[in-house]
Amino acid sequence: MTASQGTARVCVLAIATLTASIVCAEDADLSARLEREFARLADEDPAMREAAVKAIAREGRSAEGPVRRRMETEKDIEARARLGLVLDRIAMYELGARRWQADWEKAPLTAGPVAMALSIDGRLAATLGEDSNILLIETATRQAIHTIEVHPDTRIRQLAFNAAGSVLLGLDYGGTKSPRAWRTSDGRSLRLERGKPLPNGIETWLGQSDLVLCWRRESTDRSLLIWVADPSGVVDVACNEHLEAISEDGRRIAFARSDRDPERPDTKEITLSVYDTSTRKRIRRIRLTTAGNLFPGNLSPDASAVAIVDSGRVRVRSLDKKRPEITFGTGAVNLAWSGSEIISSHNDGAIRWWRAGVMVREVKDALDNLRWVSVSDGVVRASGRFVDEREREVDRYAFLSAATGELLTRQHDVHFGGVSRFRWFKNSLRRGFVVFSREKTCVFHAGRLVSTRPFVEYFDDPWWNPTVFGGDAAVVRQDECAVLHDLAAGDATAELPRQGARILRLEWTRDGLIAYSEARAALIDTADGRVLKKDADEQFATVSGRFLDLTPLEIDGGRWYAVSADGAWVAVRSETGVVVRRADGSGEKRLLSIEDGPEASAWEAWGPFVFSADGSLLAAASGRQGCIAVWETATGREAARIGPFDHSIDRVAIEGKQRMILVTLDAEKDSLLRFSSDGTPLGKVDWPSRGYMENLVVQGRFALAHAYGGKGPPALFVLDLQEPGAPQGYPVPELEGTVINRIHEAPDGERLIVEGCGEVLAFSCRTGFLRSLGSVAADSDGIAGFLEGGHAVVLTQAGLTLLYGPTWEELARDPAIHGQALAVSPDGRLIAVACGTRVTIYSPR
Repeated sequence: MTASQGTARVCVLAIATLTASIVCAEDADLSARLEREFARLADEDPAMREAAVKAIAREGRSAEGPVRRRMETEKDIEARARLGLVLDRIAMYELGARRWQADWEKAPLTAGPVAMALSIDGRLAATLGEDSNILLIETATRQAIHTIEVHPDTRIRQLAFNAAGSVLLGLDYGGTKSPRAWRTSDGRSLRLERGKPLPNGIETWLGQSDLVLCWRRESTDRSLLIWVADPSGVVDVACNEHLEAISEDGRRIAFARSDRDPERPDTKEITLSVYDTSTRKRIRRIRLTTAGNLFPGNLSPDASAVAIVDSGRVRVRSLDKKRPEITFGTGAVNLAWSGSEIISSHNDGAIRWWRAGVMVREVKDALDNLRWVSVSDGVVRASGRFVDEREREVDRYAFLSAATGELLTRQHDVHFGGVSRFRWFKNSLRRGFVVFSREKTCVFHAGRLVSTRPFVEYFDDPWWNPTVFGGDAAVVRQDECAVLHDLAAGDATAELPRQGARILRLEWTRDGLIAYSEARAALIDTADGRVLKKDADEQFATVSGRFLDLTPLEIDGGRWYAVSADGAWVAVRSETGVVVRRADGSGEKRLLSIEDGPEASAWEAWGPFVFSADGSLLAAASGRQGCIAVWETATGREAARIGPFDHSIDRVAIEGKQRMILVTLDAEKDSLLRFSSDGTPLGKVDWPSRGYMENLVVQGRFALAHAYGGKGPPALFVLDLQEPGAPQGYPVPELEGTVINRIHEAPDGERLIVEGCGEVLAFSCRTGFLRSLGSVAADSDGIAGFLEGGHAVVLTQAGLTLLYGPTWEELARDPAIHGQALAVSPDGRLIAVACGTRVTIYSPR
């Protein structure tokens, strides 16, 4: 050993000796402090004992070992209880000192746009996502050039560009009920002057001119508001009149009002008012006496004349008082303007074109029973009614070129996307529209049929216009994205940037985390956030803490189905019975017959059914008389037939331990009927008649129901199913106006977290309401859970809140962690939080 090595070894030994002496000194000091507090813990003064508990607990984990060793040698029961209280307090302090750390964050789902728009020249596109963000997209590059963040409380559902493409408009259906505007050059918000606030129940039209029209429909106030995007302004232009049409340049707008003459019931007086939108002044008023009707197609595109069908003839009245009225044609049923020409449909099935009262073109036998005709984007739509192969009366449509009369296509049972001017307004400010039918989807652009493809229902409601046009382009909502169609290049397509789907609910299973948006769901690997499976939300289910994909089981999520708690059996209700099969697909399907006759109501025919907790029994509402059929799942043998009842069946549940069958009826007096698994009556329990009983929930050994609307404050009633007696009612003022939508059970089975709309409540099944745990967002779904040790975590508006189990004492709050959904891992050690479109996994540190 060298001299330098020896010197280093001496230094190391010296440091080790010094460190040991310090540690021993600290241990001695701790032992002395604990001994003093142990002595005070035995004091007769309660305040002295409480001070000792706090002092020992403040020592933290270092005091835990000595306290446990003292408990092992302590024989006095009361002293042991005090030491146990100290250990609880140590655990509470340690829990409160933890901080949540993000392990990973991902946006697992995308969604189709809520609203779309294209500028008139097709240069710019805009999509609004579920994440409340608007993407301004340059169509040439298909890249988002600006992201406009909109507050989630602002419910924008329609978008449109102004004529120059310099302003993007949106209508807020949320709190402000007013238009919003953004500058497309930089995405900056523009201030719009506002007049009267818009009421609920408005109808809207966002045209690609500088106008935003909002129609107010109220019994005492029927008016139209006009917003002009640039320069900004707002004005009420008409009251008690019906919006009729808009000129193609957006400079004139017409309204109509009709009044019947009591002495001439077959005729009516129609007053047509035409306004200049730039000056907001009326420029012409026309009065007509007619037996016909006025439709949106009756005003000419330049708003210079109005045409109506009166007693089978076409009457044209010019806004110029000097020009005489002209009348022509016979047997006319309906008409529409196409530029300076009038196209009329006739009861002999013909469609005729007129210019200055002279017929210039005719198409005979266009449709059987021809009724309506309208024009948009250079295409004539004619409709007639006929009887199909199922002997149903349906509408058939013929689409013809407005310029030549050439037949483009025939369809029936159609819906319109894009402009939909066929339904409301005669004039199209866009250059295309799309037609959906059960046969095919047709896209029209610039007066020609440019695309025909098999029908794909892109949208739940085709009337919501899933296609918009601009220039030589169209944007179509398709599944999870918006697709740009270049119509000039042979309908070439390209996908626009996707937007995130707002996560509304989380469920943490043993197989992964399930995130639900409005329409889709994803199973996520909790280790790294990878998406393992993704599909429509109704195809996923959580059964006894396990993930179950319903797709291989051939279950339509929209149908009535039940899955046993162990995930072994699945049942689907049909009109004639209940189909049962093993969840793994092995074995044949078995039909268990029920007695739903032809006179059964919809609820009785598709009534409730449920498995027992162990999956051995299946109970279902059956028959018009309201019976309960109970089967043995494995054999299909009918074990019991319960009923009939005097009232229709509301809910059926099977208690887990004793397999007790519980039934509630849709009766004047709320009652819970109890039966054994063989159908033997076990008695009836009447819920107190202090109000309306709702949300019956069987949770563990308890049945809970919420009462409201009666005398006294709202209450939560609890019935112990294993020790039957009268339900215990616990007034809960915080439930006022609240519907219970989720209940979390503590590991001890005695305490509950009750989630309502806007409130989270702590509740004991033995002693009743404990306290409110905080206010949450009204649209939150699943924002609480239990951690290991029975401690609770709640996602409130103030942030993530940690609560100590036995006393529900608030230990910590992290305002940085917030969102609209929360889930706790099955072992209670991790949490998942959804905020907007993103999901974050947190672990305590």
